[in-house]
Amino acid sequence: MAKKWYHREGFKTRIIDALLIVFSVLFALFLNNWSESRKQHKKMMEIRENLLEEISTNLEMVKSWKDHHLYLGKRLDSLQMGKLPKIYEVLHKDRYQGSFALFKNQPLIEQLPNEAAWNGASATGIVSEMNFDEIILFSNCYNLQKEIIDVSIRRILDMFFDAEKMENMSTENLITQYKMSFHELISQEYALIEMYEKALAAIH
Repeated sequence: MAKKWYHREGFKTRIIDALLIVFSVLFALFLNNWSESRKQHKKMMEIRENLLEEISTNLEMVKSWKDHHLYLGKRLDSLQMGKLPKIYEVLHKDRYQGSFALFKNQPLIEQLPNEAAWNGASATGIVSEMNFDEIILFSNCYNLQKEIIDVSIRRILDMFFDAEKMENMSTENLITQYKMSFHELISQEYALIEMYEKALAAIH
C-alpha cells in the first residue's frame, strides 16, 4: 500500500515538474514577445518623430520654393505680355544672360528636401508596421518630392544650361517653354504641400 502511495506521489511530482517547465517556457516566451513588442513600439515612435521633423522641414522648404517660383512665373507672364522690354531685349541677344536677368540671378532652389527618415524606415522594414493608408500617403509624398527634383526642376535647369538648345529656339518659344515648365512645377508644389500636410496630420 505504501509502495502504491509512493508511486502516486512520484507521478504527481513529475506532473507538477512538467507543468512548471511548460509554464516557465511559456512565461519566458511571453516576456520575450512583450520585450520585442516594446522595442518595436519604441522604434516606431522614433521613426514617426523623425518623419514628423523631416516632413515639417520639407513642407516649409517647398512653401518657400512655391512662393519663389510663383514670382518667377509672374515675371514670365509679364515678359510674354511685353511688360519687361529690357529683359526681353537681353534675352533676345543672349539667351544665357537674359535667363539670368529674368530669374534675377537667383537659384531655382537653395537646398534639397531630405528623405533620410523615410529611407531609414524603409530599410529597417518598420514601414510594414504602419497601416496601409499611411504607407501609401508617405510613399506618394516622397515619390512626388523625387519627381519634382529629378524631372521638373532638372528640365528647367537643363534648358537653362543647354546653350545650343536655347540658341535654336526663338525667343518667344523659349519664354513659352519656361512658362510651361514653371506652371507644371508650381502645380506639383501645391500638390506636394497638400500631401505633406495630410502626412503630418496622419503622424499626429
